[in-house]
Amino acid sequence: MSQDSEHIKLIENDNVEDFSLLYFRIDKNFNLIENVKKKELELFEKIKKFLLRNNESILIKIEKDNKKSYIIKFQDYEYFILLQKINNNEFILIIQKRQKISDLLSETENTDRLIEGISKISSILLSINYRDVFKYVLKLFGRATNVDRIGCFESVKNKKTSEYETRLTYEWLLEPELSLNSGDECFSYTKSDPLGKWFDTLINQNCVVGNIDSFPKDEAIILNEQKIKSVLAIPIFENSNLWGFLRFDSIKKYRKWRPKDITTLSIAVNSIGSAIERDQKMSALEAANESSKQLNISLEAAIETANNMVVVAEMANISKSEFLANMSHEIRTPMNAILGYSRILTKLVSDKQQKEYLEIIMTSGKNLLALINDILDLSKIEAGKLELIYAPVNLKSILDEISQLFQMKTKEKGIEFFIDYPENLQKGLILDETRIRQIIFNLIGNALKFTSKGYIKIIVIPQFHKRKTDFIDLKIIVEDTGIGIPESQIYKIFEAFEQQDGQGLKFGGTGLGLSITKNLVKMMNGEISVESEVDIGSKFIISLKDVEVQEVQENSDTLEINYDNVKFKDATILIADDLKLNRVMISTMIGSKKLKVLEAENGLEVIELTKNNKIDLILMDIIMPSMSGYAATEYLKSHPETKDIPIIAVTTQVMEKDIVKNKEIGFEGLIGKPFSEKEIVSELMKFIPYDYENEINDFSSSNQKIDKSNTQYNKDSLQSVLSILSNEMNEQWAKIGKKMLLNQWTDFGQRLAEIGKEYGIKEVEDFGSELEYLAEDFNITGLKKTIKLFPDLIKTIEELINEQ
Repeated sequence: MSQDSEHIKLIENDNVEDFSLLYFRIDKNFNLIENVKKKELELFEKIKKFLLRNNESILIKIEKDNKKSYIIKFQDYEYFILLQKINNNEFILIIQKRQKISDLLSETENTDRLIEGISKISSILLSINYRDVFKYVLKLFGRATNVDRIGCFESVKNKKTSEYETRLTYEWLLEPELSLNSGDECFSYTKSDPLGKWFDTLINQNCVVGNIDSFPKDEAIILNEQKIKSVLAIPIFENSNLWGFLRFDSIKKYRKWRPKDITTLSIAVNSIGSAIERDQKMSALEAANESSKQLNISLEAAIETANNMVVVAEMANISKSEFLANMSHEIRTPMNAILGYSRILTKLVSDKQQKEYLEIIMTSGKNLLALINDILDLSKIEAGKLELIYAPVNLKSILDEISQLFQMKTKEKGIEFFIDYPENLQKGLILDETRIRQIIFNLIGNALKFTSKGYIKIIVIPQFHKRKTDFIDLKIIVEDTGIGIPESQIYKIFEAFEQQDGQGLKFGGTGLGLSITKNLVKMMNGEISVESEVDIGSKFIISLKDVEVQEVQENSDTLEINYDNVKFKDATILIADDLKLNRVMISTMIGSKKLKVLEAENGLEVIELTKNNKIDLILMDIIMPSMSGYAATEYLKSHPETKDIPIIAVTTQVMEKDIVKNKEIGFEGLIGKPFSEKEIVSELMKFIPYDYENEINDFSSSNQKIDKSNTQYNKDSLQSVLSILSNEMNEQWAKIGKKMLLNQWTDFGQRLAEIGKEYGIKEVEDFGSELEYLAEDFNITGLKKTIKLFPDLIKTIEELINEQ
């Protein structure tokens, strides 16, 4: 295609700022189908005029592959124009404005240099006392950023005036004459000076950046005196205090700092704060390292892990929302594969030890996922976006369930667990069930972590109002006989990422649980306090005011769905995900459901497949190359022939703003990554017709059934066993049947196994052993199903007697 310089100039001055990709829907006469912004319309008209200048039938004579593209170059800029045929009446015009080739090469070179330098800086600061290497670190910063001068400014107290001033403590210079210090006197200024106004910006975790002409006049005068044309100042925080800042000065030429370069530099600069905070700990650890080479390796690994966590936390303080969204996506993506394929393997593996290994993998994955959710919860709380959902709840049932969750661990540690619940509090309490469960779970988990002997006790104390009979003040106390907390440390334990001194490495954890608990209690119109003595134990006291009480209807046992028994009617499912391992995982999960599965790697393939196939439902990833899940969904929902196809978002983006956006775009559902087969099948059941094969006679998690063996038993032995099962054991079964106390079911199973072994009745021994295994393995679903089969066991013995 020939160049058109006049046209190129029009494009160059199109006044559509910083666009990378523009889409226009047009008909076969090159008319817009939908409205666009005024600036975009002007650009569209210019492109249209150019394309139709020599060929008015360009859309009719479009090439066989339904695409036609143009590339226009001008002054090293490149414009890519693509015409895409959607159907006989509709086309998409795509315009991409590309960067100057020379700028792009320079930008790539700068980025590589910056990343290489930051990598070296982070490595050094994570392992060496920062004061010993700070000048070298500034030199690396200088090489990486290609500036003329870097100054490290520290906030220090003037001994003479007692006023805090910002003092230049370290300096790197491209040329010696550029120094701000004169002789032995360090350059400094106070808050009352013009540059002192920077303090308010820096203390709020923001950077000061710009060319000299963008600053107020009084600041510009000082910057001019220092020969500065462009400047970037990035704050350094020690804990939550502003320690100072690093200032990058461009003296020889003006410079425009790219946001991604500022973000990258901010991460490295904040590692300085981590290094400052770590100085004392590093000195002690380095002294200990000298005693043993093996110990040296272990300690270095522990330090590196701890410092990485500090860096992550400080990155969140710099740009919390963006960081959390990216972290959630990056971690949930591999966690989806780890948890998903582990679940698939548990169905394929029969070896008990191998199953235990898989359980360890899944438990570790779930623990990491819980950490991610804790961080997201903390972010929502701080942003004021966490909403409580109130409804009548049975607090006693919640406490019983939580006690079961911790029963195995308390048993392993030899700790007693008590619940002191008042008999006069049997009504339902209007609370957020999810959050009150989370609060109590966090407190008990914390107590268990720091208690190695004695007991953990939950005490519920209601205080009834004399006038407002429908409201109470409620105290929930979690008491333990653990190591206790020194009075000097109590103030720290409720702060995010904080733990009692000396306990982080020994007991683990992130220090988020109690911070989240405190904020949740506050949102519930309550407060939390601590009473503790070292080596005696601790009491965490939750006080909730004006809690409404109401009658609560107990839920009867509901039939739990076994998703293996769901068989869908004929349907075609389209799985869209740029990662093959995710597509294969979902295909495997629903492979036995008689569903036809199609796959797509991006939004453009989704659109193409919906044209040529009858799709009943789409499982759509959000972040994909070429065309995102958002763009593909908007396109499908805007066309009559595809707007009724249910589209389920399968995504790592699970923050509140993402959920709201999904609803606005038109997704009918959402499945967060990592996902389980249950979540996938449950969502499909809402849209795809299915049959359910109910297994009434299931025996245990392995789907065995109570079968009569071919063994000939002694009739007297059968009669004796029947008498014991029908009387003693049946009475015990009825008594503990609704409580789901695992220790009682373990004892019940052991007793049955002993009876079966004593009288030589295999069916009774196997049934008891299965119950015992399920209870000890904490398999609640399998346990519930097996418990219900006890009457069938009695009938089996009766049938065996009749056959003798």
